Amino acid sequence: MRGMSLLHLYSRYGWKQNGLLNAALVQRRVRKSLAWVYNFRFLDFLALRRNEFTVYHASEDYFSPAFMLSERSLNDLRTALRLSDLVVAVSEGVRDSIVERGCYGGETLVVQNGCDYKFWALAPEAVASDIQAGGRPIAFYQGGIKHMMDFPLLLEIVRRLPGWEFWFCGEVQPGLSEWSSLRGHANVKYHGKLAPEELRRLMYRSTVGLIPFVQDDLIVNRAFPLKAFEYIACGLPVVSVPIKALQPYSNVITFAETAGQFVAALEKEAPTRFSAEAIARRLKIAQSQDYDLRFDTLLFSRAFTAISTSGKKARVNAWFIRMFLTKSFVDNFKSEAFCLLRVLARLVIHLGARMIAIVLRRDAEQLEQELMRLSRRARGYGG
Repeated sequence: MRGMSLLHLYSRYGWKQNGLLNAALVQRRVRKSLAWVYNFRFLDFLALRRNEFTVYHASEDYFSPAFMLSERSLNDLRTALRLSDLVVAVSEGVRDSIVERGCYGGETLVVQNGCDYKFWALAPEAVASDIQAGGRPIAFYQGGIKHMMDFPLLLEIVRRLPGWEFWFCGEVQPGLSEWSSLRGHANVKYHGKLAPEELRRLMYRSTVGLIPFVQDDLIVNRAFPLKAFEYIACGLPVVSVPIKALQPYSNVITFAETAGQFVAALEKEAPTRFSAEAIARRLKIAQSQDYDLRFDTLLFSRAFTAISTSGKKARVNAWFIRMFLTKSFVDNFKSEAFCLLRVLARLVIHLGARMIAIVLRRDAEQLEQELMRLSRRARGYGG
């Protein structure tokens, strides 16, 4: 996408990565930045970078025991929340957890997950070419294949519907013995981890979309599965475990708790896959959940406009948090000093090249590359 830079970062967080991120922003002349945070582990960067405005987008309830985060990680998350001006949560349940278990007292906004409607929407020609009435019906699941899936439930559904095919796509969590048992059934097929275009093609060919998660507090009261509106945009009827955030869409999603209820719902919804009226209703709902509309809802919300125009509320918190992070820096100085010096040298070369280019009337970027080459030869600097 034009005007967008993607940075490939280390899995290790810390001072070296912070320096490189800052160097990248300086190189692109970014002085006043808006930080939109999904990963709270960039804690040091959030505290030390003077962002004009910081949003924490709470896509999951990481305070739930299901994520098995250490107390140290949870405290890091609480600190990241203190550095945020606004929390955007995907469900009311996630918002409540952020406030109660995250001890967050700032502004919050609930903006549910949607879908990229223009990408997923069922094209008219696909109805003729990919969706074929007759043959074996296909129950489809896409997403992470992991412990939050209800494998006993799925096993029972697969046994009760030998005339159906069950297709699964997504990355598999290592060591899932239940998945090995499920995959061993003749009517179960695993398509692997697919590109979005291939995933869309398989959804067009399917009969019903599945959301077969464990029915615990995290799923029922706090989750908002991304796949829900992607299924619906592809024209699929959806059968899901009861999820509070999806209840308003019961006209396009059927809820079931037991294997028997799932089987009955699948058999009832399968014929509607080919109904022009039902497909039109699903597409209308999916279009109303497009991410562009979601983003407009956020930008024009009272919470966002009020905070973004009133200055950085979290800045005072950042000053106090920096004191503790400085101690961490001192403790790790020996191991990180060389990395910091390399980053500093890179910044000096970058700024020096700009100044020299003005005097000599040279191309600044070309001059910077020449200085980098000289630096490597003279001092073995690795960039």
